[in-house]
Amino acid sequence: MLNVSTREMPGHVLVELDGRLDGSPPCRDLCNQVKERLDQGLRRFIVDLEQVEWMSSCGIGCLIATYTSIRREGGKMWLRGPNNRVLAALEVTDLVPAVFDLILPDAEAVGS
Repeated sequence: MLNVSTREMPGHVLVELDGRLDGSPPCRDLCNQVKERLDQGLRRFIVDLEQVEWMSSCGIGCLIATYTSIRREGGKMWLRGPNNRVLAALEVTDLVPAVFDLILPDAEAVGS
């Protein structure tokens, strides 16, 4: 099960994920909540992966779909705080650092 919540922060939207990012129906919440924020004109997103315990290839597909939606609207997306298991999945697919930018969990500001 995946829980998705979003909140506006100065200069960006923080998208917090909690649970398993496995492509199940709750994964659509990620795309839907980002789309709502894009419709409001927001363009900078941090997807917080600190509480994601596991991610499948379908979950990676969900992140790619979210990234594509944001980029299509001229936005930017960062991934924050993946654990070693999630990071390994992103690295083995060459998505980090080729596609996704990572930021440290305690970073206060987002670069351009």
